Amino acid sequence: MLRDARPGTPDVLKIRCHRCRGAGRSACETCKGTGQVFRGVDIRGNAAHDRCNGCFGTRTHRCAICGGEGFVERH
Repeated sequence: MLRDARPGTPDVLKIRCHRCRGAGRSACETCKGTGQVFRGVDIRGNAAHDRCNGCFGTRTHRCAICGGEGFVERH
């Protein structure tokens, strides 16, 4: 927990984000953090995967709750 210590500002409490646990990044919801999505089956019957369009293969993206900061404000 962090408090804003600047004089003249309202008392705002910053707590760690519950979704990303303070990291600022969360697992991609499209590929569930694998970086790949199932594309189909190739000619030989093997599963074919492609790079995820949600995270572009990085497995994570900026947390939507805290905006990548890692903390959310609580008044």
